[in-house]
Amino acid sequence: MDDDNDYWDYEDDPIMEQREEIMVSALKWRMGITGMFSYANLHYLVAAAMAEKIEGKPFEEIMKEKLFEPLEMETCGFGPHNDAWGHIIRNNVWFPTQYDSSPVLHPANGVHCSVPDYGKFLVMQFEGVNPKILSREIIREL
Repeated sequence: MDDDNDYWDYEDDPIMEQREEIMVSALKWRMGITGMFSYANLHYLVAAAMAEKIEGKPFEEIMKEKLFEPLEMETCGFGPHNDAWGHIIRNNVWFPTQYDSSPVLHPANGVHCSVPDYGKFLVMQFEGVNPKILSREIIREL
């Protein structure tokens, strides 16, 4: 299993079950692969599934509770932003769309916010700033 799979195949299950099913399948598929680095949306999904298992709630709720609310990031959400439009091409003609990937992939590519709210997250990384979440030592390590 990799990023070429159709994550929409799981949409009939509750979101936490979708992520767990995909994670289990992916980890079975990747068994025996060592020494290889590759970027994939799947990696973020696996991390979110682990957090969901520990917290007992969906990734979206965890993000709101642990990141957005403490940093007062009021414009954050999941899925396509109401004002953002992409485009697709069919038969050499471009069409506007708000198509988005499956909600199961919110941990990889489904979070949106305003630039000022993203700035609140970025400022937390700077030395000399007392972070509202995580310790300075953990932020340095990350």
